Amino acid sequence: MTKKSKVIYSDLILGSVTQFELADGFPALEIDHVACQAKVSFYGGQVLAWQPTDEKEVFWLSDDALYEQGKAIRGGIPLCWPWFGPLEGTIQHGFVRQALWQFERLEVSDEGVSVVLTFEANNQDEKWPYLAKVEQRLFFGKTFEQTLTIHNHSDNAFEYNGALHSYFNVSSPVYVTTPLLNESAFIDKLTGKKVNSLVRTNSVGPIDTVYSNNKPQQLVDKEWQRIIHITNQHTDNWVLWNPGTDTAKLMNDVHNGGEQQFVCLEAASVNNKTVLPNQAVTMKQTIEVTTITG
Repeated sequence: MTKKSKVIYSDLILGSVTQFELADGFPALEIDHVACQAKVSFYGGQVLAWQPTDEKEVFWLSDDALYEQGKAIRGGIPLCWPWFGPLEGTIQHGFVRQALWQFERLEVSDEGVSVVLTFEANNQDEKWPYLAKVEQRLFFGKTFEQTLTIHNHSDNAFEYNGALHSYFNVSSPVYVTTPLLNESAFIDKLTGKKVNSLVRTNSVGPIDTVYSNNKPQQLVDKEWQRIIHITNQHTDNWVLWNPGTDTAKLMNDVHNGGEQQFVCLEAASVNNKTVLPNQAVTMKQTIEVTTITG
């Protein structure tokens, strides 16, 4: 344990939770529970790891991830909010993934660990001059739950879009499929074309697609013989992304060959949603892992 680490919960049976620093000024929690192990960064309010006991790690985190102000952390679940993608003259994918969130509370039970983080947006960007509170509730156990609640404390309605940008750890994109997306229409962002349906036999990049589908999904990894089940609530799209080798080589925060270790399947709403004054909306995903049988 470094001198900047402190144990904030300890139990001989259930395990421990430690606050530490990923780098100077980058506080995080490390969870070691009987049901799972996990890490979450206060910078970006970003889940970095979740590994249920007796399972492989579920999320991918780059060995070359940057822990620097003004940079997003490559891997885990970056939060894209209050916009997804580029907005001229602003931060790519919004400002919350480059902001320091407040650690509000921790709850530990036999089933797992709950963490609540909050972020107050107060005229954060000239193109998004509103007052809002974003609360993120995380549960780490045999299953994982992530709920983002957006409270409008402004006098006027505001619009947002966003995504839970999950990087899933896989054996190789060669062996990974998303069968429940096969019949869905999507926009191929690499070509700008709309495709009515496509049966993918793998998830090898470059892939950058936005699906018109709001149903729960599966990431099937034939090599590791596991299925990652993602159940979404209050999102309208799925984004499937892998940069491919050529693009990944241009990214200084993806370690060599890292693009062969993940597939991003993101619960998202790419079109604007409205939040009225004094109202709140949520985005949520629940993830669990099962073994392929038969």
